[in-house]
Amino acid sequence: MSLSNFTTAQIAALPTSTIASLGSADVQSLNTKQIGALSSAQVAALTTAALQGLSSADAAALSSAAIPGLGSADVVALPSADVVALTTAQVPSLTTAAVAAFSTTAIQGLGSTQVKALTSAQLAALTTAQAQALSTSELAALSSGQMVGLTTADAAVLTTAQSPGLGTARLSSAQVGALQSADVAGFTSAQLAALSTAALAGISTAEINALGTGQVAGFGSAAIAALGTADVAAFSTTAIQGLGNAQVKALTSAQIAALTTAQAQALTSSELAALSSGQMVGLTTADAAVLGTAQSPGLGTAGLSSAQLAALPTAMSRRSAPRSWRRSAAAPSPASAPTR
Repeated sequence: MSLSNFTTAQIAALPTSTIASLGSADVQSLNTKQIGALSSAQVAALTTAALQGLSSADAAALSSAAIPGLGSADVVALPSADVVALTTAQVPSLTTAAVAAFSTTAIQGLGSTQVKALTSAQLAALTTAQAQALSTSELAALSSGQMVGLTTADAAVLTTAQSPGLGTARLSSAQVGALQSADVAGFTSAQLAALSTAALAGISTAEINALGTGQVAGFGSAAIAALGTADVAAFSTTAIQGLGNAQVKALTSAQIAALTTAQAQALTSSELAALSSGQMVGLTTADAAVLGTAQSPGLGTAGLSSAQLAALPTAMSRRSAPRSWRRSAAAPSPASAPTR
């Protein structure tokens, strides 16, 4: 059937039964205006073989109203060049089933403007293989509204090569928790600083443990305070030594209490000096017992309890105790003084 001379009105009036009988050559004979006249029902009636007759220009000519007619089998049948040719006006009209049918090659071929046109529902429809195929520039193009659609299953398969494209400010706590620890380890200090306090609630101890000194430096005071006690206990000793005074001051007494003896030994003199008496309440006697003489200059002894002072190593307690405390400990009591 020769359709090349049909007007757009005649094309639009063709019944779906006629459309279903068309071959790829028939479709190929149509110009872009005629292609643009097709309805969603007509597009749905085209066989996968007939769709092979669409050029990339034809694919771009389909109206947004006609796009929902493309089924998952149709998308699979379309050459990747046709999928990549879809406009930003067409992309949101694709069904979630059609999006899930995109080949990984087609996913990688999408431009940032096309990715920006995806809805959160379409993003949620991506398979794990498609999620892994997203480039860093494509991930970077996603808005916070779109990122809502990123499933935890998809977040879990993202690679370290993709992590630079993640706008961390847009991640939820569930998504952060689903990331591989190697992905989080690949975050820059700026990406970590951009994490919301809500997102930090989802960070795992394995992810925390994978962070280096430079990355931990990216945490703001609010972020430090938002970390769970298990997260703080997971910091490497190197990360502990890399904390700034402002970050140390942000620690709660419960977080201080969660420190391991190895972490307590790693605290610098300046970090100890930054602790308030309210924070020092959290220092366990086990931690106090392993502090070294090099740390003693930083101990604010006014904030130490008698139990903490008693737990300090002997050499340390002599250095750290207030003068009045040392005098009272050394001088004989009036009751034991010799009588004349």
